[in-house]
Amino acid sequence: MDESGNYKEESFIIPASDAKGHSVRQGFRCTPGHDRQMNIILSSRRFPYKTKPDLLRHAMDRHLKWLLTLDSSLPSVMTQIGIITEILKDEEFHQEFRRIFDRMGDAVANYMSQGSNTEAQRIILQVIAQVKKMPEGYWRDRYLTEIKQRYGHLLQGIKASLLPEKEE
Repeated sequence: MDESGNYKEESFIIPASDAKGHSVRQGFRCTPGHDRQMNIILSSRRFPYKTKPDLLRHAMDRHLKWLLTLDSSLPSVMTQIGIITEILKDEEFHQEFRRIFDRMGDAVANYMSQGSNTEAQRIILQVIAQVKKMPEGYWRDRYLTEIKQRYGHLLQGIKASLLPEKEE
């Protein structure tokens, strides 16, 4: 949790493979009640899990760390895993950032080529509204800065409270 008592979304993300793309498939059976609870959690969208494996990787990571607190004499590779995880999470955020702006660029270009500036502006403003819901921090600032750099000229004359407030 951060200083406001809010969950940090990035702490929930555990990559499915290492830096070389290697992964090991795991599987197990669970009670219908556990499966139902996972479905409830996923459908609530209160946590950044997209799939059950996302939730299970996070649960496994937390549980392994907890077990090591019970017996510190056990050899641990969790520090190395943590380093790799942080690097991979950053790469995943960057790839998602690029995907979003590629798609947004395609949509805006399509509307602009049709002479529909209003629709292009609508798309940009919808993205800004979603970005403003992101937790404050590096990625939120980066999105807002990128929007302003790429599309600021299309948003001239738009109500100031709708526009990106960060500028770097």
